[in-house]
Amino acid sequence: ISARLQAQIGPHDLLARYGGDEFVIVIRRNLTKAQIEEEKLRIHDALLAPLTQLNGVPMGENVYLNASIGEAQYPAHGRDIQSLLFRADHIMYQEKKIRRSPFQS
Repeated sequence: ISARLQAQIGPHDLLARYGGDEFVIVIRRNLTKAQIEEEKLRIHDALLAPLTQLNGVPMGENVYLNASIGEAQYPAHGRDIQSLLFRADHIMYQEKKIRRSPFQS
């Protein structure tokens, strides 16, 4: 997953595993709201491709992922990392409530 995420970000951006199944991407460019949505969609689409080689998963079976992505912009949404992470986390959980996995019934 980290390799897929890394492939979606620019050379000056930062990818970090935040915990468990959460990652933080720091984009060091100023983006418009439309550009942020484009970035989120591109990252989301990259994660939708099936995982075909995982420990414990029988050969020939695929695992599919879904992602909820939050965002925060400095300084509009905070001037410190805690505020920015809190805001992004809040947006991510709002998205989780709205978006359900296409693989759930």
